[in-house]
Amino acid sequence: MKNMRLIIFGIFLTGVFHLPPLPAAHAQVILDGTMGTDGPLRGPDYQVRAKYGHQAGANLFHSFQKFSVGTNESATFSGPSSVENIISRVTGGTSSWIDGTLRSTIDGANMYLLNPAGMMFGPNASLDITGSFHVSIADYLRLGSGERFYASPRAGEVLSTAAPTAFGFLDDDAAGITFDGAEIA
Repeated sequence: MKNMRLIIFGIFLTGVFHLPPLPAAHAQVILDGTMGTDGPLRGPDYQVRAKYGHQAGANLFHSFQKFSVGTNESATFSGPSSVENIISRVTGGTSSWIDGTLRSTIDGANMYLLNPAGMMFGPNASLDITGSFHVSIADYLRLGSGERFYASPRAGEVLSTAAPTAFGFLDDDAAGITFDGAEIA
């Protein structure tokens, strides 16, 4: 029995040391202002409303300085029924920790989340969306045949009404995506 506890503890430590430090007392969802509103949203049940971003056709764009949702917290994206794609980026240069619920109240909307600094999903992470979910450490999301939504804001950025088609990388120095301590290649 004692050996079993040591093995379980060793497995636990292995998982912990592969993850970066967890956020302080609670997570943070902070808008960066490049799509409209800036500043922190109030948790633990973060409400990410359409008015905090920018809608272009059927795409609803959001831009966060930090985006982390802790255990027993949630981030709920809402907007008009005309939205087909919720497209979000994290620009602050720190990885995102998701151990709560990501939710969308927009029926059938697909959710895209880009953070080149990395994404970690804890054991309590869950999705409550009716569309598809796409997470990436890409530098940009290609829309249509040639438009791009960059993870780093660009001067004169124009938002596309075209549907997302692919993720793009500008270099090979990408961070990782981790699910409960197991990195996905």
